Amino acid sequence: KDTYKSTGCFDLTCSGFVQTNKAVGLGGAIGPISSFHQQYELNYGIYLDNAGNWWLKIKHNTPVGYWPKEFLGQSATMVQWGGQVFSHEVKTKPPHTGTQMGSGDEAHARFGHACYISTVRIKDNSQMLKYPKFVNTHAAEPYCYSAVNDAPYGKEPIFYFGGPGRKPPYCP
Repeated sequence: KDTYKSTGCFDLTCSGFVQTNKAVGLGGAIGPISSFHQQYELNYGIYLDNAGNWWLKIKHNTPVGYWPKEFLGQSATMVQWGGQVFSHEVKTKPPHTGTQMGSGDEAHARFGHACYISTVRIKDNSQMLKYPKFVNTHAAEPYCYSAVNDAPYGKEPIFYFGGPGRKPPYCP
């Protein structure tokens, strides 16, 4: 409701998450790590089990842990995918962080340069995995970071995102 200031959360630091796989460091990097012109794909999913718990799985069904049903309920009204950068310097002097997202390339550079998310699916009330009907992109700091939904007719859409962070004069 208020961009996570006092309500909601967006990552594994949310209360209630039960880690079941100690081989995965919560909040840490999961390899392999992509580099310039060498991109790797990692499979992630969140699934509702028969008991009503929401499981986080990575790398083709390796369970990391779950959110008990008491914390997330039986359904969601919105799903988001994307990237985020963090710095204590945001909105100070200089007004933005120099932290790059991904390789630092903008979304329009596309494959081989920008971060990307492909094969996005949700399971609606039909219990079938589907591409979401209403999709848009958003970049909170569009002069510093960007997002593109590349959805050519008849092909699988791919979301690209990234950016350099502070880059005067556009992103001071």
